[in-house]
Amino acid sequence: MVELHGWLKVCECCGDEDKLSDDELCAVRRAVEDIINRQDCGVLMKHANGEAYLEVLHCANHKTAQVDEIIGVFSEVEKAADGSYGVIYLRDDEDRAHQNEFQVFIFKRGQCIRQKDKLLSPCIPEIEDSLVPDENAGDVLRANLDKLGTTDLGAQRIAKNLGIDSEDAVGYCKDLIKRAHIERKGKNFYAEADGCVITVNAGNFSIITAHRIKNKEV
Repeated sequence: MVELHGWLKVCECCGDEDKLSDDELCAVRRAVEDIINRQDCGVLMKHANGEAYLEVLHCANHKTAQVDEIIGVFSEVEKAADGSYGVIYLRDDEDRAHQNEFQVFIFKRGQCIRQKDKLLSPCIPEIEDSLVPDENAGDVLRANLDKLGTTDLGAQRIAKNLGIDSEDAVGYCKDLIKRAHIERKGKNFYAEADGCVITVNAGNFSIITAHRIKNKEV
């Protein structure tokens, strides 16, 4: 699951705008408008109390290029109008390095700075309980292998990621899970075996995704 929330107040410069000429102000505003008009990743420009703001909300089952595009749009606007400021909060529970935390992107003074979140992270236990102790996670998932399934598109994605036949995707995942090291983090099980990681929803036992671990020998 990917969850991204972002906002940015658009300000032409960090200092006194009155020191900029009309031509300079117009050039900055045109640059920002061009960036917003070119993008197609869901970033919206809104106005409130005479000020311009960017807003974005993106939620999906898996991370796609759209996440990087959103961060790129905010970064471009920040460079074009270096008085702008705002944040993006990103959670990607399939990112092994950050699956139990939000990543925070801070925009200010023409820069994008990435920092660890200290308000909502670690997600377990700050905002979620671990419903199944780690030592029992494997037993729970293996006891429900008969419920394991996915959509046709999910099977195709899994097959592509693992290099197998899509018709055998669920069966292949079941075989891996039987001998996998399994952890429960938040709403998902993570089963790792033979250089692969399978992500399973703990509520309905649907296979969310599966992928090979990069640079890991099988």
